[in-house]
Amino acid sequence: KGASAGSETVNGVGFRDVTYYLHYTEIPVRFGYGYDTGNDICLFAETGPYLAMRWTGSFRAKGSTPEGSKLNCDVKDYYKDLRRFDIGWGLHAGMLYKQRFQVSVGYDWSFSDVIPSASNVSDGVGKNLNLNFNVAVFIN
Repeated sequence: KGASAGSETVNGVGFRDVTYYLHYTEIPVRFGYGYDTGNDICLFAETGPYLAMRWTGSFRAKGSTPEGSKLNCDVKDYYKDLRRFDIGWGLHAGMLYKQRFQVSVGYDWSFSDVIPSASNVSDGVGKNLNLNFNVAVFIN
């Protein structure tokens, strides 16, 4: 998962063009329903919670100091003070063809603020939002 922000203040330095790279492993629990259309196509929808754990993170930014000096920043492992765990809800829908090919789209919403307000990274709210597209081939 990753995020972009127009501007951000880090330790009193104003940055613009900020991009965050937060590396999570997500474990979803989905409950779903499929509808067989009768011509080898099954439409399905599923929803449910997920739990995610952040392994590492970094950010890249361009900015300037209060004195006007220009900065380029590429920081690895800066996110040690951010919340490691995230919990949220996902909604997914798709199509299964001949029980062999699957195409789906989904969206996950975070319930937790992964960037605490006491953090030196952000004064705002940082929630994970994830839009995903999936293509699968099942091998029998």
